[in-house]
Amino acid sequence: MSRFSSLVWLAFVACGPPDVDADGFAAADDCDDNDAGVHPGADEVLCDGVDNDCNPSTPDVGDGDGDAVSCDVDCDDTDASAFPGAVEVCDDGVDNDCDATTPDRFDADGDGATCDVDCDDEDPSRTPGALELCDDDIDNDCSSLTPDVFDRDADGVPCTRDCNDDNEAEFPGNFEVCDDTFDNDCDVATADACVWFDDFEDGDLTGWTVESKNYTLEVDGIGAAGTSRSVLLDGGGTGHFDGISMDFEGLTPSAVTFWVRTASTKSFAGYVVLGGPKTGSNGVDNAVFLLLNSTGEIELIGEGVQSYVASAYSADVWYHVGLVLDWTEQEYDVHINGIERLTNIPFREDVTALHKLHLYNWWDASTHFDEISVFP
Repeated sequence: MSRFSSLVWLAFVACGPPDVDADGFAAADDCDDNDAGVHPGADEVLCDGVDNDCNPSTPDVGDGDGDAVSCDVDCDDTDASAFPGAVEVCDDGVDNDCDATTPDRFDADGDGATCDVDCDDEDPSRTPGALELCDDDIDNDCSSLTPDVFDRDADGVPCTRDCNDDNEAEFPGNFEVCDDTFDNDCDVATADACVWFDDFEDGDLTGWTVESKNYTLEVDGIGAAGTSRSVLLDGGGTGHFDGISMDFEGLTPSAVTFWVRTASTKSFAGYVVLGGPKTGSNGVDNAVFLLLNSTGEIELIGEGVQSYVASAYSADVWYHVGLVLDWTEQEYDVHINGIERLTNIPFREDVTALHKLHLYNWWDASTHFDEISVFP
């Protein structure tokens, strides 16, 4: 053997068979010695068109991520959450359904709010800005700050007990208002009609008797409880019963309601007197004697000139007064703004029926009256 041949042989013995791609497999054993990723025992890469493991029996098409969709139709066979027909996941940055036309931020429940801001995009009753529903145990407006039991109309009655929590004129304990179409007291058994009513919306004082010329009488544009007009008695100071009055033919109403407001808490004003046939002529024969006194109180004068305070009042604020009358026992209950304040107040005198209603100021004052209702 020549010296050159000996050197070649020694090099072959020392270095072994050639491995061009340095993948640890000689060219004779490697099915592609120019690609280090291809050699016997390599992991088959699905759908790459290469016999990675040098085994033709290993399929190139399969399901690499276990989502039951083969790599040749899967848009991402390394992510089991992405395959044709998958449900798109909101705002995850993944094309879950393998459809580029499907937005990543969508509105699944059709409530107008996209899934990235909707607290429950599978329930159209839950969306930011929705009206909270009463006591349904659902966060309708997507705000944990909104209570599930509330008083939307601020009438003092929670929605669980209010028959209409969107109308402050309807709540249990309120007085029915004549012919207003509302169920004011949340009791369908209560008639909406009454035996007499005046809200002064006709703009005049038809039927009223003017007892004195010491007033400026006006039906003006200041109304209570959504009305546009009321009667203003501006004046007084000449004595009791000197305002205006309405005559009745011996009624025994179950209740009388009205609204009243006065311009000052430092006067004796806003008198409402329910009496018999002699009331006003000599100061007797009065069943109910109500006034807004000079110390800011709604006061009732009962039997024996006994004083009863129903509540405090403020200047230029409307108050809804309800008188529940018992003509047999000759006593009454007083409600202010739908809240019972006094019970079993004795009539001031022995009166068996309503013959006269007086409105006046004892001192010089400015007082409005509105929506006077007499119920059967």
